[in-house]
Amino acid sequence: MNAPTRSVLCLAMASMALRGEDEPKSLIYSGLYQNGAFDSLTFVNNVVGWDTFFSAGYRGASTVIGNIEAGHVWGGHEVFVRAPGETNVVTNYNSTAAGLTNELDFHATMVGHVLAGSGYVPTNGGSYTYAGLGMAPEAALVSGAIATDYSNTNVGAFSTSESSTISVYRSFFQGSGVAKPDVINSSWGGEDNAAAAAESVAIDALARQNASVAHVIAAGNDGNATVGAPASGFNNIAVGAIGGTNFNQPTSFSSRGKVDFYNPVTGIT
Repeated sequence: MNAPTRSVLCLAMASMALRGEDEPKSLIYSGLYQNGAFDSLTFVNNVVGWDTFFSAGYRGASTVIGNIEAGHVWGGHEVFVRAPGETNVVTNYNSTAAGLTNELDFHATMVGHVLAGSGYVPTNGGSYTYAGLGMAPEAALVSGAIATDYSNTNVGAFSTSESSTISVYRSFFQGSGVAKPDVINSSWGGEDNAAAAAESVAIDALARQNASVAHVIAAGNDGNATVGAPASGFNNIAVGAIGGTNFNQPTSFSSRGKVDFYNPVTGIT
């Protein structure tokens, strides 16, 4: 597999405690951020279905989310602070595979925020912040890291090895040395569009063997190019980026196109 890269974080997550209400409300927004501020904001709660689930009480309680990226989520960030008596949100799993850096990672931390930011602020007796809440604020988050080196010239690129990648995914899918996740998220990818590299085959096989774990992977950022690995495998949910006026079409940078699909009921590929 060619040098993998991180995928763009397409949505920013935020929340706000409304006056007179005990529960925080989430505001998921998309906009152009430059010169230290957003030029415009478009709130897309209903597009992604967040409001419906949150209002129905689905906030990630009793759920474990695994996030596997180049590096680790920094659990010391303020968005992961939880109210007194609640379980800490982030646990980092350090594989002992040769060459792993197991470094804290900016991109992984942003993704972790989107997944399970708590939104809790301990000052002033405890409150919830506009910018802190993630999609599943009550879930436990387990972080895995696969990078053996980072590029000094290509921002976002990093190196891996078969053992550094496969060892982490095996531990997560099998719950070996780490709490077994209900869902595993990864927002990195490479150019193995046929999912034929050893890492791609192994990850796909682990997903097939552990069907109770939902595996969600970024499709890639190569525009009209086909979906990259490991999202190009059979046994995962490949997620692209949407845009346009009503968020009803792929963004220009999102990878797309058909990939092989296996129907386990009919046995047809």
